[in-house]
Amino acid sequence: MNGELLDEEYLAEDVHTKRSGAFYDITVPKGCVFTMGDNREESKDSRMFGCIPVSKIESKVLIRFWPFSKFGKV
Repeated sequence: MNGELLDEEYLAEDVHTKRSGAFYDITVPKGCVFTMGDNREESKDSRMFGCIPVSKIESKVLIRFWPFSKFGKV
């Protein structure tokens, strides 16, 4: 994030995320969010369709399921 390599120690060594869609190097506009699905290569997310205006978000995160060590209310 922000030009820094993200250490994902929870992944097996042979798991790598490939770039997908047209968004390789992007600046998220003010008032928008960049979404990412949890199915890496198969997710249809901001890497495919761009950033989402905050005004279009209709719900809130209440509970985190993953990682299990952080399960609970957000």
